[in-house]
Amino acid sequence: MGYPTNFTATNYGHAKSPNVIFEIIGVPTKYSFQPTTAQITYGDGHFYGAAGLVYGQTWSTATVKPYLSDQSSFTISQKIEPEQGRGNTADMTVVLVDKNQEISALIASQGGVLSEILGKECRVWLGYGQENFPNDYFIVFQGYITNVVTQAGMVRLTLSDATKKKRQGADRKSTRLN
Repeated sequence: MGYPTNFTATNYGHAKSPNVIFEIIGVPTKYSFQPTTAQITYGDGHFYGAAGLVYGQTWSTATVKPYLSDQSSFTISQKIEPEQGRGNTADMTVVLVDKNQEISALIASQGGVLSEILGKECRVWLGYGQENFPNDYFIVFQGYITNVVTQAGMVRLTLSDATKKKRQGADRKSTRLN
């Protein structure tokens, strides 16, 4: 079974590849699987010429670096406990390539960009590599960093959703009352 000839002739070379962007709130650099583009959005913001061009120019975004590794696990599963009236989302794992030790410098406790990486809020965005970030991407996960493991050339971050933090606070209060 194949595609109709007209369909393949029209769509050849126009396939979009999915892209994930990882953002740590407060850090100007974001990390993705592939180079990401942004568009100039000055003036009246209307498109002129070919589709996707604003005033005829598109450029690669310097603030989004393609450092996400394919070892990352972006599986989102939900656990619902109706008897207790709660639910939660499982943890995610983000693996960043530590090119020129940029990520190590970011997470370093002394003198790094972040004084403490654990507990930092983060977001995971989903879109297509050929589309404009952030306008054409959407947030699929918001949470915080709960664990950091450094390896040779890689940094593994575990992300948890905000309900886990709320539940930990509630659990501490209930143990104090008992």
